[in-house]
Amino acid sequence: MPCIGGTFKNESGLGPCTVCLPGTRNRGIAYSEGTSCISCSRNNSKSYCSLAALVEFDLNTMSSHSQVTAYPESADTTNFDDILLENMFQTDSNFSCMIISPFFWTIIAGAFAFSVWIMMAVIKLGKWEQCNRYRTWIKTILIHTDLIREGQRWVGGLATIAIIILVSFACWFCASFLKRYPIEEVFEPVNFACDSTLINAKFSTGLDLLAIPKSTDAQRIINLLDNQIFNITVELINTGFTCESISVQENLIGTQYANLIPSCERSEWNAVTSITFALPYHYSTIQLNMTGPHWANAVRVCLRGQSQIILNTILHALDFCQLFSAPNQTLAHASKIPFTITKIINITKSMEKTRPITYSGLWLSSVHGALLFNEAFYTEFGNYLRYTFALTTIRITFDERSFYIKNIQEPIVRTRETVFQALLFTSLVIELFGFSFLLVKLLILPIIRRILAVCHKYPVETQISH
Repeated sequence: MPCIGGTFKNESGLGPCTVCLPGTRNRGIAYSEGTSCISCSRNNSKSYCSLAALVEFDLNTMSSHSQVTAYPESADTTNFDDILLENMFQTDSNFSCMIISPFFWTIIAGAFAFSVWIMMAVIKLGKWEQCNRYRTWIKTILIHTDLIREGQRWVGGLATIAIIILVSFACWFCASFLKRYPIEEVFEPVNFACDSTLINAKFSTGLDLLAIPKSTDAQRIINLLDNQIFNITVELINTGFTCESISVQENLIGTQYANLIPSCERSEWNAVTSITFALPYHYSTIQLNMTGPHWANAVRVCLRGQSQIILNTILHALDFCQLFSAPNQTLAHASKIPFTITKIINITKSMEKTRPITYSGLWLSSVHGALLFNEAFYTEFGNYLRYTFALTTIRITFDERSFYIKNIQEPIVRTRETVFQALLFTSLVIELFGFSFLLVKLLILPIIRRILAVCHKYPVETQISH
């Protein structure tokens, strides 16, 4: 009697077949490979050739994935005053950072102003009559641009150059920082600061009960999530079950059930059978019935749902797949996969307070405590029992949490606040330069005059003593 795929026997006649050992495979009686198991390719590290395998299979082609990503965390600093000051006076030895550093260009401007001051002093002390006209013309221009002493000193005009450069960088930073919100619409890298992680957003995450009354907009996204249709795809990997031997039912109260009409596809070359059907309700219990002396080495269950947009409410598409496999094992004849689903609602506040808040929602799916393998049973009573059961079942249950995850995103600074902060920074810079001039006038210049006076008096006393 011939053996089915994944098994073999060395002699003809009656008697149980033996499952193929790990690292070997056998497609079965319908193929020319005969009734012997042949070795799988050892050079292919991606090959999945488990116990009782029909074919070599690459599990990377059916990996687990989820559309849910970790919600961002707020930066250490969410005060715009601190962010602005930190980036205006930041120093870094990296060349790409240095060329966009406001502090670096302010120093360059200061060095240029000091060079002009030295040149003006040399012209005055050298009494170069031919250059006095240009010196007077430069002094007139610098006096009119003096922001520190309000047009009283031409030296203040030199310092104004550094002020204009620093304030220009600050305005560029503010305008660019405003555009980095919300995070879903930020695609370009930071080109206005050294910190590549700058974002005009702060985040908070919490839990909220579904039973608490919600606002109209919040209730709309909850209704969209409740009404989203789940399409389930169950992919039996390395299996001999065909579409004709699989049925799907929804388990009701007691022993009652309702048959579901699935769509099914069978790929013979990689021994994968895919069953797709719509979930009647989010709390349904589904059972797959598979008849015949076959098994599966692994199974992948996928949940999918379509997206939808209503006004300022966005329902994200559902795309979750979980692969279940174990080395050198096959699925048990009665398996259970419990799904836990949780609502995630993202609240994005607008840049202008007069505009509506955007609500978006998606499902978080997870599987905990799945019972799919029963290797101890087959080890105790014999591997041939894998293909002696007339019915193999996979029961899929769903449980929704009574709470939802609430993520809030809001801007660190809005447009009007940015304009006000830029004006405050400008006045701060002017005051800092004014304080520097006052410090030079009250402390540094008297010391210099005292030193010059001492140096001038010392040669006179020396001449008198001689």
